[in-house]
Amino acid sequence: MASKKTVTLHNVASLGPERLAAILVDLAEADAEVKRRLRLELAAQVGGDSIAAEIGKRIAALRKARSFVDWQKRRDFVKDLDLQRAMIVDRVAQTHADLALDLMWRFMELAEPVINRVDDSNGSVGDVFQAACEDLGVIAEKARPDPVGLADQVFTALSRDARIG
Repeated sequence: MASKKTVTLHNVASLGPERLAAILVDLAEADAEVKRRLRLELAAQVGGDSIAAEIGKRIAALRKARSFVDWQKRRDFVKDLDLQRAMIVDRVAQTHADLALDLMWRFMELAEPVINRVDDSNGSVGDVFQAACEDLGVIAEKARPDPVGLADQVFTALSRDARIG
């Protein structure tokens, strides 16, 4: 049996919701990643439209960013990218598949500009976009978009990738 001071799910849960909430708010003030995650979780509670708006804002910010992400910041950057991808799949797609499909396409459009400004020597950024590509198919099955429109989107994306590669 673990000591009562060991950080385990059971021991931390014993602190109670009020104390845990206070700790999370303190952590969020010092850590943008924690704050972003909490904001997404709160938006998810409000509903699919709210979390989709938050994810949309983050995608827009990532699209506008121009600074180079070096190897020291890559790990946190990859976690942020993957959080956005996972929230689209785990939160938005469950109730608003059509909205999730649109968000995932917008997320996929980040691939080129993001990869061009990140040291991705270990392939971790590319892995996030590979997972998003797979998620795109799963979400499309749920959303059931117009087949011709979807085919056009896929063709455009593949044509753009062929010009880049």
